[in-house]
Amino acid sequence: MIKTCTLLLAASLAWSADAVADAQAAMASNDATAKKSALRALGSKGAGDDAAAISLLIGALSDRQGGEAAVNALKSRTGASPKGGTWIPGKEADTIEAWQGWYAAEQQKKKVSDLQKKADAPAKKKVDVEATEVAATPEVKPAKVVVLPEDLGRLDRIILKAGGSMLCYIQSRRTDADGNLVSLRIVHPENGGEEILPAALVSRVDEDIR
Repeated sequence: MIKTCTLLLAASLAWSADAVADAQAAMASNDATAKKSALRALGSKGAGDDAAAISLLIGALSDRQGGEAAVNALKSRTGASPKGGTWIPGKEADTIEAWQGWYAAEQQKKKVSDLQKKADAPAKKKVDVEATEVAATPEVKPAKVVVLPEDLGRLDRIILKAGGSMLCYIQSRRTDADGNLVSLRIVHPENGGEEILPAALVSRVDEDIR
């Protein structure tokens, strides 16, 4: 049973890969039945490369024997039905023009979409990095209320990595063994209390601005 399924899958893949080539060979002949059969096969999205199949079908619209089959295959494959794209004997030119216009518009949309994705990629990467940093940043909890010294010195400004800044008094700094800043103990003005601010949140410190 497994072997049979494998053979059927292999046959299906081979058909999909050769569908465009089969249609090209059929269109080179004078066999109307072969043309219509090969063009109908391209109505499935799994039949060959999408761009190659659509280009071949649009080219086949001018064929008297296979033109109607090509229109039906285009509608089935793309889900589109451009104005003027309905097959009417004697109006092949209108049908071809309608489908060519539709395909050109679709290709332009794809180019714009691809360019937009490229433009959005750096921004998305930046957002992902910022989200990771925020997730990794320890929660800032206010310290217990303590009696603060009366002379707090001059106000400092702390520029935050997330944007914005705050005015406060820096009471002390905590550093690691290499001298890198770990955290700041700050006091908010006007009896706003004190807290420990992790260095991961700090972009820059401007001291004694007031």
